[in-house]
Parts: sequence; C-alpha cells; structure tokens
Amino acid sequence: MHAALQRFFGFTSFLDGQEAVVRGVLARRDLCVVMPTGAGKSLCYQLPILMRPGYGLVVSPLISLMKDQVDALRQRGLSAAYVNSTVPLDEQGQSLRAAADGALKLLYVAPERFRMPAFRRLLQEAPPNLLVVDEAHCISQWGHDFRPDYERLGEVIAEVQVPQVCAFTATATQRVRADIVASLGRPEMQPYVTGFQRPNLAFAVVECLNAAQKQGVIQELLKTPAPTIIYTATRKAVDELADTLDCIPYHAGRKDVERASAQDRFMRDPSPVLAATNAFGMGIDRKDVRRVIHYNIPGSLEAYYQEAGRAGRDGEPAECTLLFCYPDRFIQEFLVELNNPEEILLRELYELLRVESGKTLDGRVRLTQAQMAGRLLVPDAEKYIGGAVRVLERHGCIERDYSRRDVGRLLIPGDLKLLARLHQTEETQRSRLVNRAVRHYGQRLKSGVACSVDELCGISGLRPDQVSRVLHALHGELLDWTPPHRNPAIRLSKLDMVELNLDFDALRTKREFDLSRLDDMLKYVNTRECRQRHITAYFGQDVKDWRCESCDRCRRTAALLHREADPNEADVARLVLHVIMELQGRYGRGRVSGMLAGLRKPEILEADFHRHPAFCVLAELGHNQVLRFFDDLEKVGLIAKTDSEYPCIDITRTGLAVLDGRGRLQFGFPPGLVSPSLAESARACLEEMRHPSPKKRRGRKGRKGGRKRGSGRAFDPDDLPPPRYLATNREFWRRRAGPTP
Repeated sequence: MHAALQRFFGFTSFLDGQEAVVRGVLARRDLCVVMPTGAGKSLCYQLPILMRPGYGLVVSPLISLMKDQVDALRQRGLSAAYVNSTVPLDEQGQSLRAAADGALKLLYVAPERFRMPAFRRLLQEAPPNLLVVDEAHCISQWGHDFRPDYERLGEVIAEVQVPQVCAFTATATQRVRADIVASLGRPEMQPYVTGFQRPNLAFAVVECLNAAQKQGVIQELLKTPAPTIIYTATRKAVDELADTLDCIPYHAGRKDVERASAQDRFMRDPSPVLAATNAFGMGIDRKDVRRVIHYNIPGSLEAYYQEAGRAGRDGEPAECTLLFCYPDRFIQEFLVELNNPEEILLRELYELLRVESGKTLDGRVRLTQAQMAGRLLVPDAEKYIGGAVRVLERHGCIERDYSRRDVGRLLIPGDLKLLARLHQTEETQRSRLVNRAVRHYGQRLKSGVACSVDELCGISGLRPDQVSRVLHALHGELLDWTPPHRNPAIRLSKLDMVELNLDFDALRTKREFDLSRLDDMLKYVNTRECRQRHITAYFGQDVKDWRCESCDRCRRTAALLHREADPNEADVARLVLHVIMELQGRYGRGRVSGMLAGLRKPEILEADFHRHPAFCVLAELGHNQVLRFFDDLEKVGLIAKTDSEYPCIDITRTGLAVLDGRGRLQFGFPPGLVSPSLAESARACLEEMRHPSPKKRRGRKGRKGGRKRGSGRAFDPDDLPPPRYLATNREFWRRRAGPTP
C-alpha cells in the first residue's frame, strides 16, 4: 500500500486518518467517512481505485471541483475523466467507453447524469467496482446543502448492483450520516469520523449585553496585531464595524472591485483585520490567520466550526472567539423562517404558476419574484417569495427553464488577465463564474460569446439561479450580459399535478430541525465541558476523555499548582528545550509540538519533521498535552516567541540554563502526566541528538534536495544556519527572559 502511495502520488507517508480509511476501502467495506476539509479525503478513495482492477465512479456535485481533481490526476499520468455538460458529446462517449473497456480508472460524474437512461444502461453493462459519493451530505434533507438529484443514487445502486459504495463529506452529524446510509440503501455502511480535534485553536465565548460591549471586547482583542477575521450575520453589521474599527469590509453587497481589493489587502497585509459575512472564506488560502471572531451567533454548529476553523491552518496557536448576545438568536430565527416558508404560501404560489403557465403557448411563466409576490394574498409575501421558489424547485415541482436554444450573449471588455488574477481563488459565486468563463472562453469574451445559462452552469459548477443572479449583479459593471429572456422562465415539472403535492409534514420537520440546530449552537455557548470536546462529540467522533487544554473552559478548570517538576517531567522538558534550541527559532510551536506528538499533517511532512529523530517520541501524551508543556515553558520564560514576522519560538537564556541543569522547572498542571517509560524514551532521544552515532553523522554528509513531502531523505540539523543565540539573541533574551538564574 505504501509502495502504491509513492508510485501513484509520490508520497512516502499518509496524513493522519488516511491510512485507516484506505485499508477499509481496500477491504471492500462500505464506509461513510467524515473528514474536515484539508484532511486528504480524495486520496482515500483514489488510491484504492488505482490499486484494484476495473474503474471507480465518483459522484460530485460541483463540475468545477470535478475538473480540478481530474486535472491533478492527469498531471500525475493517471487515467481519469469527467463527464458533464461542458464536455463535447463525442468526448463524453469516448470516456464512457474507456471506463467500460477498462482503459479508464476514475470517472467523475454529476448526480444529474443518473437521470439519463442511456447512462444507467451503461452502468448495468459495466458496473464500477466502487461508487464514491463525494459531498455526501447533499443526499440528506438534514444536510446544509440538500440536492434532490442525489436521492436517485440509492435506486441506481440497487438497480446496477454496485459491489461497494463509500460516502465522503467534510460535515455530517450523526443524524445526517444515518440519512445518508438509509438513502443509499446500504445498512451495513460503517461510519468513520476523524480529524476534528485541533488543540492549537483556543475556543472561547464572551457574553455581551449589547453591540457597544461587543465592540469594546473586539478592540481589546485587537490590541495584539494579528491576521483577524470578524464574521457577522448581516451586511449592516459589517459596514458598522468597518466604520467603527477602521477595518476591511467584505460582503456580497459590495462591488466586485471592492471585494477583490479587500481580498488582496487581506492576503497581502501582515496583520489585516477584516469584517465579513459568511460570503468570505471559501478559496481563501491564508494559513496564518491568528484570530477569528464571531460578532453574531451562527445558525448551526456546522457553520461555526467551518468558519472558526479558518484560523490556525498553519498548525500554530490561534483564537476563536464567539461574542454572544441573546437577542442575536432572533436574527437566525428570522433566516430560518425565510428559508422555510409556510404551507399556505407554497400552495398559493404553485396555483399562481399553474394558472399563468396555462396562459402561454410554451407553458413558461415569466414573472419576476416581485410580480409574483404582488399577486399573492399571503402577508409579507415579498420577504418569503424567494425561499418559496427555491423550495418548489428543490422538490421538483418547477424548473427554471434554461434551454440550450435560449442563447444569450456574454461580453467582458476588461483586462482578462487581471480579472483572472483577481478572481483566481473563487471565494464567491461571482469570482467562480468570472474566473471559469475567462479560462473557458479566453479572448473571445472581448468581442462577445453566444452562450446559454445552462452552458455557464456547466463551466462554473453553479446552479442556474446562481448564474442568473451573478450575471444580473455584474451586468454593466464588469461584464455585459444580453439574456435570452427578459425574465427567467419557470415551467411546471409535473403537468398533471393540479394541486401542490408535497410532504408538508416533512417540510415542517425540516423547519424544526433548522431551529434545533440553532439550539445546538446555544448548547455550545452554555456548555461547561471542553468546547472542542463538545464540537467533536457533536460530529460523532469518539474522543473519550480527551480535552483540548486550550479553550476557556479548560483554562478555567485547570489546576494552577505552580509546583516543582518531577524527574520524569524534567526529562521531557529538557527534550523539548533541546529540540527548540536545535531548530533555532525557525518554526512555531504548532509544528514543533506536532512533530514531537507524531502528527502527520501537511505542515509537518513538508518540513520533513517526520524524519526528525524526535518525531513521535511524545506521542503517548497526545498533541494537546504536548502543547501544555509548551504553554508552561513559555509562562516561566524558558521559551519565547521571536520578534520575526511569523509566530516562531526560540529558547531563552533561562531555558539554556535549565537545559544545562542550572535552573528550576515548574509546571501548572496536575502531576502524573509523564510515565517512567516515556521519560526513558525522552532521555534516550535527547542523548542520541546530543551524541549521534558515527553512522548517523556520516549519513548527514552530502545530502541534497529540498524539504518536501516524500523527499526520501532524513531530517538534517546540519542544514540549519549556524547557531545564533549569543550572536543575535542577547537583546531578545534580555527583554523576554531577564537575567540568567
């Protein structure tokens, strides 16, 4: 398996959690895998498919992400293809035949493909050896992005008799996982949840009485400059914070140029502070965000963890602070009402559309939402009409009729290269559409391209209603769009359905479920246990008695004993100090502690720390407890943050004295953490690092090559620059640690 990993992907080791999933897939077990974004989910199914005969079918909802994965596989020389509306028909046929003939290993398709009888016949004739459902939370009506087309998968799986089915998602509660298993018709599917523990994040909740108190807390937090995101529930709050705090504003209501400028400032400035709605974040690849503040309570714990988790992606310590004011709950309740309209509104709207469709020759209704709302008797219909249209569309009662014959004209007169650069991260629907269109059509956009909304959907991976909104918003500003119709056309999907036939009990249950998710968020606010333990348990990961040791609850309950270290703890502390001394202030405590704890995270592997002699020596403690050692060593002045741009750590003069046996060691956590066997391992490792064997010394000579994952060479301290403690750190020590004891 490891040989295959290196042969196909060039990696010598798995990331944390990957190997167990790969083994499960190779054992032909049905799995429901929940792993956070960035944990390497795709490799968990790609590698087993490549190692076995036959082909694997991957169902993915986003055409753009499909293309990215296939492009990455092809760059490695691996046989993969995707079939969707952006691919010419002849090329689609070639890919399907190649999969059936065994010439293709991975075939990616959108769930809409299963509507087509010809595709289903192909699967019956040549079924895949593994069907992978990516973004599997879309199957469940309880998921945050339910898509009806996913509901067909269970029927197809039974019809084709697929031998193995695995579902992957980054966010699924126990209820969502149960719904996934039931919808796919695979009762033996085993859950696997991992990766939600992030002890480098210090979660906290601060209760506030009003907005003025919130802003005071934020100003206090911002006294220490650091890259910061402040999330709010409304655009109005973003603008108010921008005026009060003089920070960068970002929300979907601002002009595209303003948002691009805000994004550039956030990525470029050393310590930016940005206030944003949840429109900001997707595609933003700044790993050193040190602080995420939530100005309002989010609507669910899933949304909160996703947004707060944008902090500390470099593995270094970061803060996640929620400012809680009880009236904020009412904002989220209002948003739930908007997205879950009442039965009477849905019935009146459907009847209006049914009557209007009978008045046109083609059965299409071309009324704006404002016009529809004005003809309904339900009070405040204009507030809820958008949600009602989405519900009818989601449940297959109506369709936005963007026919391939309905061709419009898209023209982008600006600098296409500049636009591609500004929108390359695709953090919003607007950026995704602009970037994908520029990449697809190229210079033809400057003179205008004839295209349909359906075609733009295929290119961008957005839904028709999303494409339509983006084109409308950018028209006359960044692009010119001549639509095929004055208004988006709506037609009834079921012409024989005279009266709306929906499961209104299920819709009411969905509304109550959305409100219950808000209640789950309040339970997080009020919990007395470790906050990260509460979150990981919510997602179903079994962490037993694990605690993060960094959240406000853990810090509040920690026993601050300020006692002398016992001999076992002293051995571990000296190893930690020696490792930090050897690395000479080049890394942060997140990476160094992760290396000692044996984590296999990208930031650890990229630095070749998995080859360091101290790698995994303190794995018995766990990463959270190793970080406690770092916290206490910093509190007593044995290590300290450097004055560099990045949050690196270095040993102090006091730390050097302790390392040489000339100082006192004190800790503020209960005794008994370090076992005698662990202390013995720490002593042996320290001795080997101080006095490496002649064979290892010889092995360090003559090595070349960069430090990257899978470089195939051992960690070499000789590569580090000469020691600079006495030469450059005297002033640093004087200010940070005081005189040597």
